[in-house]
Amino acid sequence: MTRTQSYDSWVGTDAYDPSGDKIGEITDVFYDEVTGRPEWVAVKTGFFGMKTSLVPLQASSTDSDGHLVLNYTKAQVKDAPNFDPDYGTLDVTEERKLWKHYGYNWELRDKDYGYGRQYQEPRADKDFTYATSRMSAGQRQADDVRLQRYRFDR
Repeated sequence: MTRTQSYDSWVGTDAYDPSGDKIGEITDVFYDEVTGRPEWVAVKTGFFGMKTSLVPLQASSTDSDGHLVLNYTKAQVKDAPNFDPDYGTLDVTEERKLWKHYGYNWELRDKDYGYGRQYQEPRADKDFTYATSRMSAGQRQADDVRLQRYRFDR
């Protein structure tokens, strides 16, 4: 299967962990206002998709079938801090809690935007294209909002 070249192709598909276990369905992609690129995916987990977890794209890959493989175990994703998928934004404090959960020491530095060395790791989306113009200024909620739900042209 050929790798897709856009983020909207992930929405509605399943994400997997490194051991090949299905984590859940990808519902959204989140764009980081500071890095200028998508950095997280929202994944429905648990029985009947009752919980939505945000998962970093750092060190993600694709399997031979083109599925997104996240760099975290299914259990780690299910245990992530709660996230309300209807809200659509995440502030810096909430983002730091998530990074801590996933084992990163989040510090704001110019070269890696707070993501640490993992910012430079290869990712499944290295060849994807996206347009920041899809984010409108009217969608920004407050100065401390760092992540925004990525809107696709459909």
